[in-house]
This record gives sequence, structure tokens and C-alpha cells, in this order.
Amino acid sequence: MAKAKQNSRKRGQHEGTITYLADRKIWMARIMLDLRRYSFYGKTREIAVAKMDAAERMHRLGVDPDSKDITVQQLLDQWLRDSEPLWAASTLAHHEYMVRVHLGPGLGRHKASTLTSSKVQRFYGDMLREGHSTALVQHANRVLCACLNRAVKAGILERNVSTLVDLPQHRVKEKPQLSALEVQQVITAARGDRLETLFTLGLSTGCRISELLGLRWDRVDLESGSIHITHQLKNGKDGWYLGELKTGRSRRHIEIGPTTVVSLKAHSRRMAEEQLKLGPDWGNDLGLVFVNESGTPIERRNLRRRNWKAILNRSGIDTHLTLHNMRDIFASLALGNGQNVVTVSSMLGHRDPSVTLQRYSYALPDSGREVANVMDGVIAAAS
Repeated sequence: MAKAKQNSRKRGQHEGTITYLADRKIWMARIMLDLRRYSFYGKTREIAVAKMDAAERMHRLGVDPDSKDITVQQLLDQWLRDSEPLWAASTLAHHEYMVRVHLGPGLGRHKASTLTSSKVQRFYGDMLREGHSTALVQHANRVLCACLNRAVKAGILERNVSTLVDLPQHRVKEKPQLSALEVQQVITAARGDRLETLFTLGLSTGCRISELLGLRWDRVDLESGSIHITHQLKNGKDGWYLGELKTGRSRRHIEIGPTTVVSLKAHSRRMAEEQLKLGPDWGNDLGLVFVNESGTPIERRNLRRRNWKAILNRSGIDTHLTLHNMRDIFASLALGNGQNVVTVSSMLGHRDPSVTLQRYSYALPDSGREVANVMDGVIAAAS
């Protein structure tokens, strides 16, 4: 029997014992599961512990740690449970939907140990043949890849086969564009709407709708004409709250024009009148700029149905435009009028100008003739 180093390290109850076997120069982790002892070995303490932790996870899933029968469905379910505290409610809902509707029915029955890249590739091909978009297939692979990565780190799998598949190239669709005249039609149609300032701000800054709904009055500077985007409105299990932004670059300072400042001032007076009328029943505890009639946060679905659709109908503009399309319209119009892509990217809160170019390159004016004339002038000067 291998001689163990006497100062073995014991963890808490039911958490196993970790020992260094000096004569074999190897670590051993042992744990009791259902009155049966399991032993795991590794060249480092971390490897042995990872194997033991993987066995515990398999045991919780109802699978014998010595068995190779754990299924992809069980891995996906465990990954969702383990990761739930790390995600926003909307992210969790998207991942649960992907697992329930696509990954589970398509790959869940396979044993994780026998899952191959060819099986995954065939599944993605079936999705495309069924009419699903390339974007959905790429999203499915991101979810599967994250799950299998966790299984590899836990020692349940040796490799992540989802990294070996060939994904379809995602073609960026041209975003909706409105001319300056059409934007003016929308702004005119919004006049008289209780939330007309929200739509003015959305079209003039390109902010995400969640950022506008999460904008607080203490982040608005009417004197200098600017707003500070620091949070976005989210709805969790415990109700509304101000959550973190999408990326680090999303935290930004945005200049606004005089017309938008005037609109914000009028909106401020309107909100003050409504608060005075309701008195203690006014529910704007978060200090938000845009709230419903009772002072509480605005549900995006209600905003789209009650306000945005009505404005589009009055304007005569395509009623299929979404609230998020205000952001696309801003970007397209700004770039199409020759505004610097770095500045526009900063206002949008993109992590890098390359993201802006990738999404809105179609809106850039064709400057080929201008470049040709400039270079021709350089060459002509030498003649």
C-alpha cells in the first residue's frame, strides 16, 4: 500500500479527504457516497480535487461516478442550475429556452462520453434545414460550448467537442433605416404622448431601451446638456432593480442637443405635476426619469404596445419597427451623414469601433470618388 504523508488534509463533512502519497508522488482524494468509498488521483492536488468534485456532481445527478452513462441532457440541466446565480434573469430565460426547445430534444439523449463533433455538426445541419437562422445555430453552439467547458473543467469530459464543429457564417442583416425627414415624422407623431421625451432621447442618442428606462434624474445634467449612462433597468425575481450594463464600454457620458434638453425640462415638469397629484402613492423609489402613471418602472412590452405602436401608426412609418430599432436608426443616420465612426461607437457604448463598422457598414457613405480625387491631387502635384 502506498505510504501517505501524515499531514493529510481533510475537508468538511461529506467533502472528502485529500492526501499526498509521497512514495508515488501523487495526490489522492477520497469521498464516501452512499456508503461507498471512491478514490481519485492526480499529479497535482487540484486535479485530484477536480475529479472528486466531478464525482459528486454526477452523484447529485443520480449517476454512478464510475459510470459513463451521464447524458448531455443531465449536463445541460446541471449547468443551468449551477450557473443560475451568475446570470441576469433574462440571460437565464434565454439559455433555458435554448436547452428546452433545441439542445435538449436534439442532443440530450446522447451519452456525454460518446458525443462527437460529427453528431453536433449533424444537429446544426438539421437546424438549418428546418429553417432556423445561422444566428440561432451560433447561439446554440455558444450555450453548448459553455456547458461542455464546465464539464471538462469538472473532469467529467476529456474535451469539448463543440469547439471542433464548423459553424455557418452569420451574415449581418441590414438594419432598418429612416431618412431625416422620416425621423422628423416620428418625432412629430410623438408630440403629446406622455413619454415623447423618451423617444426623442432614443432617436437622438442611440441608447439601448433598457438604459433609457434605467436612467435616473441624478444622471441627467440639464445645465451642460448631457446624460450619464451607468445602469440599465432589469426585472428580477424580487422585482425591478438597476443592473450592470452590457459591457464596460457601455458606461458612458453622452452629450445631448438643445432641443432634447428642452424636451427633458418639459418632461421633468410633467413628472413633478404627476407626483404632486399622487402624493405618497407616487412610487418612483429609484428616481427614474421615465416611469408609468404611478411612478413605478415601465414594462418594455407595455411601452411598445401602448406608446410606440401608436406613434408609428400616426407617423405613417413602418409599424414593424421595434424599440431597439431607434438605436439602429440613430447609428445609420449618424454614419450616413459622415459622423466619425469612433464617436458614434462611443455613443452607442460598443466595446470597439469594429463592432459598429461590422453592424452598420452599409450606412457609410460611398467615399471612393473623394478618396480618388485626393490621391489624384497628390500625384498631380508631382507632375
